[in-house]
Amino acid sequence: MTETGNKHQEDYDICANLRLFASQTNTNVFVNAHLVTAAARNVFPKDHDLEGHLKPPEKADTEGGQKFANRADDFWTIHRMTQHAERWNIGELHVRKVKETITGGGVTPREQPIELRWENHCKYYIDNVNPLEKTYSGVGQTEMDILAEQVVHKTKQHERMSKMTYGNNEADNIPF
Repeated sequence: MTETGNKHQEDYDICANLRLFASQTNTNVFVNAHLVTAAARNVFPKDHDLEGHLKPPEKADTEGGQKFANRADDFWTIHRMTQHAERWNIGELHVRKVKETITGGGVTPREQPIELRWENHCKYYIDNVNPLEKTYSGVGQTEMDILAEQVVHKTKQHERMSKMTYGNNEADNIPF
């Protein structure tokens, strides 16, 4: 791209090019951005449980402003209170925007982000579940065994997504 002297328009053009690239290559593009200065001063108020700690940023708090959220299909905020005595190892994933909701996706409630907890420098938990805990238990299983096991262990989100897409058929065997 050529520099035009208009940073705002250049950012919009870059976002448009990223969307075109993702569409043409059937892939995803993740853009990592930091906060604007004012958002880095936005702390929880006095008498709040998290008093003095930085609040999770909103979409418009992104460096460059709301334009990135406007152009994105989905917008996530990852936030961690590095100076909190107990929560320093918990990353909060706030899903701020989801463009495609027909498959059951949606934003997270403002006060209930997905928690990504890091423990002992080697274990990760997503909402208190270690997604790698049974990684090696399936050695020797056939794909049909694994599929049947997944049908039995549907999560609430999978059930909601299935009902939204295929109606309220409780007897379906769709594993997702």
